[in-house]
Amino acid sequence: MKNRKKYLLVSLVGMLIPISYISLIIILGVLVPGYNHMTMLLSILGGVGGIRGDIFNIGVGTTGGLIILFAFGFNRAVNQNKAGLKRVFLFILGGLGLIGTAIMNCNQGCTIDLSQDPIRALHGIFAFIAGISLTFAPLPFYFHFKQDPQWEKLAAFTLTTVILSTISTILFYIMFVTNILPNIIGLMQRLGFLFVLIWIGVSSIVLLLALNRNSIRLN
Repeated sequence: MKNRKKYLLVSLVGMLIPISYISLIIILGVLVPGYNHMTMLLSILGGVGGIRGDIFNIGVGTTGGLIILFAFGFNRAVNQNKAGLKRVFLFILGGLGLIGTAIMNCNQGCTIDLSQDPIRALHGIFAFIAGISLTFAPLPFYFHFKQDPQWEKLAAFTLTTVILSTISTILFYIMFVTNILPNIIGLMQRLGFLFVLIWIGVSSIVLLLALNRNSIRLN
């Protein structure tokens, strides 16, 4: 019973992550005058002066922490209540990266040159770590899923998630470095993370359904 409640909490946290983060981005994007999700980076929302910027940065940091908690709990559920770091390492790195971007947030407007602003430089480094880590974070689970009859239904979805996220992330960094297609750079940045958020949400639902059917080994 104790383990069941624990994994129920894990599934609820996993479902909360995409809902809360996407809501945060949409709402703050509406509240910031002139903000455009298609053309502007997410970091700009953290550089808005006043409480709106603070709310964004707190939300990003909280999302990073929740992702780490979810990864540990979901991994134990997949691994028949056994702990392990190999499958969750990239999720831990990605979650810490998000926390780092929130702490080392952009200045107001997020416009200062990286070479002249060490805080912005650290923000960029943490954002890069988070982006790359979370892009590939579901991949270790894929290798387990395809060999485990209990979770094999998630294997194809997990691989598809990694492929779509990888394509979006690569295109984003090409646009970021070369400044090509600036009219969709914001969209590409969001898609790279969105696919992983959807994976977390769907995996949480699958875990919840397995708990309701008592088809998951808890001991």
